[in-house]
Amino acid sequence: MGVGLILGLAGLLAGCGPSVNPSPAGPSAAASNPASTGDSRARLAGTLGQLQSGYSFASTVSVGGQLATQADGHWIGGASEFTVTTNGVSITYRTLPPRSWVLQAGKGWVEVNGTVPSGSPLDALKSPSQTAVITETAGSLELSASYPPAVFGLAGSS
Repeated sequence: MGVGLILGLAGLLAGCGPSVNPSPAGPSAAASNPASTGDSRARLAGTLGQLQSGYSFASTVSVGGQLATQADGHWIGGASEFTVTTNGVSITYRTLPPRSWVLQAGKGWVEVNGTVPSGSPLDALKSPSQTAVITETAGSLELSASYPPAVFGLAGSS
């Protein structure tokens, strides 16, 4: 079973770069007649390209309808800071390659030993096994992309 990902890109980088050419009257034909796989892959690549210098993110993971984990933060040119919350406990990480730190209650920032990953975390999203345009309006583009579990370091097959 593949890993599914829905990207909602509302108002992405307003004023920065070309628009996605939606219909000014509302949802485009893509909403009722999904774009070809090639077109949706190109749209995903174009959108990810707009984020190459930096972005903010918020992610929620639910298992069986129950909130399991939340993460939010920023990535700018290889440096990042994000907070992960699970069961009401939050951990904040800061990375300035080749070094990283974790914020510990009562101790402040403590440097982490070990190798710090480099490169953009979005690189894994550039090669989905399947893509489709779900909806498109004047201010947003929603794509569905499926990935083999190995892309995210998970066991299993597509």
